Amino acid sequence: MKAPWGGDTAYAWEKYDSFADRWREICRGLKTNKLLIHSALRPDNVARLTAAPQAEQKTKTDNRRLNAKRDEESRLGREWQNITKKKAAALDVVDEHMED
Repeated sequence: MKAPWGGDTAYAWEKYDSFADRWREICRGLKTNKLLIHSALRPDNVARLTAAPQAEQKTKTDNRRLNAKRDEESRLGREWQNITKKKAAALDVVDEHMED
């Protein structure tokens, strides 16, 4: 079941034994993930967070992990480009000396 106010992006409603349990989970997420706070200030995300706090935390964690992987791959790509540029420059120097 989805919360009727959740819109298209709302998660299925997570079950909790009480409102206090749901609130505790929401607060735990807000204390440990500043992106949840940012998201909570946007209206659609309030519904997503309150409907499924664990799923929203998982989404943020998965996104953080994916972004870290992307950043590392980008860093390695830049390093590789720098290495190949240096090798190409070194080969140009060798070619210049060979022509003399």
